[in-house]
Amino acid sequence: MNRIGYDNLQLLLTLKQADRDYLMPMHILNTTDQPLVPVTVTPEGHGIYLTDKRRSSDVLTLLQERMNKEGWTYDTQMGSGYLFTKEQQNVIVETTIWNRNYVKITIPGNVVTLAE
Repeated sequence: MNRIGYDNLQLLLTLKQADRDYLMPMHILNTTDQPLVPVTVTPEGHGIYLTDKRRSSDVLTLLQERMNKEGWTYDTQMGSGYLFTKEQQNVIVETTIWNRNYVKITIPGNVVTLAE
């Protein structure tokens, strides 16, 4: 095995499983034109997505487009969360900077599938 392959293998072995879940979405974001990629659904049922902030500098616009397709209306920003409403329901979509170049998006209850 060449040195680069060995180094990558060592890196993979040291990552926690939660971090490993992000490797394929990061690869997809770096090798395709997809602006948003699903990562996982948590045991609590929350949908986790990843976007590359170097290409999608306006996460709010991306969220509004995707949420509007499903009938949700943007209401307000609450810190790093964005409040959307639909009929009598409210959902706060949380965003977190992940690994400097990416934004992790959490959809409570996975009420919407953001990926196309």
